[in-house]
Amino acid sequence: MKKVAFAALAGLTMTTAGLAADLAAPVSGEVGGQQYEIGSGWYIRGDIGESLGSMPGLDSTSFSTPPGGAAGSTISPPFGANMHSNNFTLGGGVGYQFAPWLRMDATFDHFSRTNGQASGTAFCPYGATAVGTSGILYDPTNTCNGSATITNVNNVGLINAYYDMPAFGGLVPYVGAGAGINVFNSTGSLAYTQTNTGQTYNANTTVPAGVTAVWVNASGTPVTPQPNVGFGPQNWNRALSQTKVSLAVALMAGVAYHFNDWVTLDVGYRYLNADVFHPTTNYSNEIRAGVRLYAN
Repeated sequence: MKKVAFAALAGLTMTTAGLAADLAAPVSGEVGGQQYEIGSGWYIRGDIGESLGSMPGLDSTSFSTPPGGAAGSTISPPFGANMHSNNFTLGGGVGYQFAPWLRMDATFDHFSRTNGQASGTAFCPYGATAVGTSGILYDPTNTCNGSATITNVNNVGLINAYYDMPAFGGLVPYVGAGAGINVFNSTGSLAYTQTNTGQTYNANTTVPAGVTAVWVNASGTPVTPQPNVGFGPQNWNRALSQTKVSLAVALMAGVAYHFNDWVTLDVGYRYLNADVFHPTTNYSNEIRAGVRLYAN
């Protein structure tokens, strides 16, 4: 039994050593009629790019009613129609060239911030004016301007595979695809100011004793439907924050040029959908340039 185990262990060791030797063997190819050799096949890469696409924007209609949550609390941004995004990407990664025609890498890209804003008008009573004992006067001229700003950031990690085509005129065309995750961060603020004064809205609509807690017109008739405004101290300003993790996919195409056995210039296009289950929500078309440095 010991002999069998020893033989199996020896066979596994030799197989592992053979695989390691294959992975360590230089990868070679031909560019412009000249042979090139890419060290051990391992490489690191750095990339920059410009991104044109779309990200979630703010829904201005949501400002027509008081926001949820306690005074001064943090709420999720009221997302609406998409906004155009134009930003830059900075990334890096590590990969392996399995053969002159096949390579894979793991990459991480940070996108620069994109900013959005929206505004709307809301009924916001400036105080609690009683109409007899029938209720509190609803004055439609008591309005506020609600405005919000957000900053969106994508951070994308992908596993990519590429097919390197035969060289043409010293250039190596390639196509590729990748999949991974995106961490989308959105932060901002929501604030309301009185239309008549421009000051921060913080009225007190506490109902006086003996008065019915209902919104009424000047004749004391209840308003239908009732405004979504409570009775008491008002504070509608909120911080906005949301983090979302989503599945991301990418398609790439480009060309590479091998200066020597360890430096390669890479220029290409990438389509990135950073939220696969909501494909029109967060996507970009990118022009990218980078350098791959191969280990020798």
